[in-house]
Amino acid sequence: MTPWPVVDTLTSAGFDGDADNYELLPAYNPLETSTLGTQYTIYNHHDIVMKVEGQRIDYDDDNDTLIDEDNLGSVFDYNDPTDIFCFTIPFDEDGDGMNDEDCGYPGFESSIAYFYDYSPFGTEGERDWGGSASGNHHGEYEQLHLAITQEIYNWPVQYYADMAIIKNIIYNTSEIDTLFDVCVGYLMDCDIGPQSYSLDDRSLDDITSYITEDDIAYSYDDDGDYGFSPGLMGFKIYNPYQHNVECWYWNRGDGPHDWDPLNLTSNPTSNQKYWLMEGRNPAPNTYLSIPDNPAFQIDDPDETRFFYAISGDQQGYTNPTAETINIEPEGSFEFYGMILMDTSESGLQDKCELAEELIISGFDYNFFIGLPSLPFLKSANYISYTTDVEVNWIMLSTPDEFGIYYKQIEEPALNWQYIQIDPSLEEYVISGLTLYETYEFKVGCWFDDVYLESKIKTAFISGGADAEPNVPIVDSKLFQNYPNPFNPSTTISFSLNTETNEEAEIVIFNLKGQKIKTIPVILSGVEGSVIWNGTDQNDRPVSTGIYFYKLSLNGKTVDIKRMLMMK
Repeated sequence: MTPWPVVDTLTSAGFDGDADNYELLPAYNPLETSTLGTQYTIYNHHDIVMKVEGQRIDYDDDNDTLIDEDNLGSVFDYNDPTDIFCFTIPFDEDGDGMNDEDCGYPGFESSIAYFYDYSPFGTEGERDWGGSASGNHHGEYEQLHLAITQEIYNWPVQYYADMAIIKNIIYNTSEIDTLFDVCVGYLMDCDIGPQSYSLDDRSLDDITSYITEDDIAYSYDDDGDYGFSPGLMGFKIYNPYQHNVECWYWNRGDGPHDWDPLNLTSNPTSNQKYWLMEGRNPAPNTYLSIPDNPAFQIDDPDETRFFYAISGDQQGYTNPTAETINIEPEGSFEFYGMILMDTSESGLQDKCELAEELIISGFDYNFFIGLPSLPFLKSANYISYTTDVEVNWIMLSTPDEFGIYYKQIEEPALNWQYIQIDPSLEEYVISGLTLYETYEFKVGCWFDDVYLESKIKTAFISGGADAEPNVPIVDSKLFQNYPNPFNPSTTISFSLNTETNEEAEIVIFNLKGQKIKTIPVILSGVEGSVIWNGTDQNDRPVSTGIYFYKLSLNGKTVDIKRMLMMK
């Protein structure tokens, strides 16, 4: 494209149009490894999206009279009092062995992540990543000191199950600089075609349109072959101040760029993302306003991707008004993205109204009372030295009938055993199971003539033969392996609170309780990690499946977690 004059300062974006470029990264990203050393190895697997499932707001799960006493991770604070900038480390405040069992997040299923366009560790160098990073140079001098937290919420309840609400908070971490005339936007690439198609073929028959009265952009499958969705996938950014809305379309490969926007000598270019977000079109022959042309693509389907953004009156530096979006030093700006699915435009409008009402209410769960909801199976935990499994679940509404299904994992579906349970209960112990067998468990319920059931969880009945009772070692922890699922290797991290050299080991065993491999470690009062390369004690590759790993210190179990090998 022809370069445009530089008129705007750099703005960060998750990725840059069609280019493979990621400008907002977690704190512990690959570009920091040489500076952080062992700190990166210990913490990077925590600095990821953390999920909370099956939680309820304003509810005392463990009957200790406290609501949300356990945080999902370290509290977000750009001054970082913890000195680790790793906000997804699980935290058990009351010592009951459970992390965040009482929900402070309004989604029944929530995902939380943090991103930065600067290094919170003060190191120099590039902060962008991806195949196109070499042409963008988002580095030491272009950083705006933005920190962003993103929380995604979903609820398995009638009318609300086909929507997700994304809460975003942008923090200005600078103590002296104001961010003037802020715009925010989402690039949506829906790829609605049949999942059996290749990625390129799947995306070629999408159509994008727009509901002007509610400012909802949406995509749908052009030829009606019922690909990813038989209906419409809509999107809207919600902010109570009703800022200006822009929504743009372009042909595949023509995405907006901001190559070296501060390089005034060699190749000056405009920040095209920023122009589009505030309503200016840097290339009228390339970018088309969807609100102005909602039917533009009907006779010319192509890969659908659209750029949806809101902005203020852009008077923030010279004449700020109530319509201006400025972020003061150490201030923040909050907005919501709404992903909506339905079979018609009117259905999308109804979903949009429900989503906005839910946001305005502060995510009031009373909206769900009386509506059918999917049962959520929290856990199916084997009780050591018994033949019993404790099943725990959550319902957001009370069904007419509720029950537990269980069977041995190798048995056919005809062998599911059913136990009808009082719908008001949330846990039940199934006794008399067979030793050294793996069982599947699920819960199901009826709302009038509508039947709904949960996902399946498994438990191995070991009888204690290879797993002594958990004896917590104070302040010693076993962390979830990363990546998970994995192939061919994964990192297992832990912390050992010990002042002398003591013997610890990581033990890997399969679903049948058979020991696969022992990895010894000798540490003294530090945190560390080991890598399991997916082999057994004789270095033979193991097969795809669920495995358990145990951290032991001086023969006592600290903790046991499970992981998934996928080939």
